[in-house]
Amino acid sequence: MITHDILYGAAEIALHLYGKNTQTTRQRIHRMAIAFCAPMFRVGSTLCARRGKLDEFLNCLETAEANSDTTISSASGREGAV
Repeated sequence: MITHDILYGAAEIALHLYGKNTQTTRQRIHRMAIAFCAPMFRVGSTLCARRGKLDEFLNCLETAEANSDTTISSASGREGAV
């Protein structure tokens, strides 16, 4: 197991994702863990994540969002032509 890949606590995860560790960013991490089914797990009561898995997950979200934006814009383009 690669232990340097693991982020321990919402503070480390927030620092990795947002570049800062504030109460707001830590709250966002906790909400993300619940709302988006993000690849996070708990060790006791501490929220943890693997850097690689978290980055993969976010890349997938970005790709899905980009694809849905393309679909929406192409659909709206057809409506204007009709």
